[in-house]
Amino acid sequence: GKQKEYKTGMIQEGPLQAFNQNWWRVNFEDAPDGWVPEYSFTSYVNTYKTTHIIPITWGFMKPVLWVLSIILLIMLMASKIRLGAMRAEAVDKLKPKTVTPPPIKKSTGAHIVVGEEEEKEILTAGDRRSNDRWMHIVQLLQSHNQNDWRQAIIEADIILEEMLDKMGYDGNSIGDKLKNVEPSDFRTLQQAWEAHKVRNRIAHMGSEFQVSHQDAERVINLYQEVFDEFYYI
Repeated sequence: GKQKEYKTGMIQEGPLQAFNQNWWRVNFEDAPDGWVPEYSFTSYVNTYKTTHIIPITWGFMKPVLWVLSIILLIMLMASKIRLGAMRAEAVDKLKPKTVTPPPIKKSTGAHIVVGEEEEKEILTAGDRRSNDRWMHIVQLLQSHNQNDWRQAIIEADIILEEMLDKMGYDGNSIGDKLKNVEPSDFRTLQQAWEAHKVRNRIAHMGSEFQVSHQDAERVINLYQEVFDEFYYI
């Protein structure tokens, strides 16, 4: 048999000359026991342990580190599962008990058209306050004033930030919060980014940022897709 390095034991017999070297029979703390060639061990046990303290300590610590690594991995997995459950719970809280009507499909002039047969104002199920503010955004979009179109985009972005806050995403800005979103949890994440970038250009450039009515409708529709996913308006 073989003994691991740094093992200690008591000499029982020897030396015995064989194969041009001395052999000693050693009774180790753990089996197996037997004859050991003289070149492979030392009688200066304490001195050897002192000069080899690091590898000896590492040999004792390896099993402990393995156990700690497994525990840490389990904790990380449990934390990720818990975070996913919290996000799912936050999304469920945003969902209403009623069914939402169809989203915006197209626009004609100053009117927003839902479906192909009738014109109506946008009023979807969900937070009453968000619905009222969304209707105000639609009214701004129906205006012939470019400033109103820019204002509609800014106010839609404010609703987006409030929705992200209710869903539990942290950050100092909407951009920071969107960076914390898992794409698998947020199907319309790209739409949110695209719309928010337009809002940032308006905030930085003000009236110098020129936006057409068609572009404003497209951006508002991007916000609409995001809010529809989570039944927020």
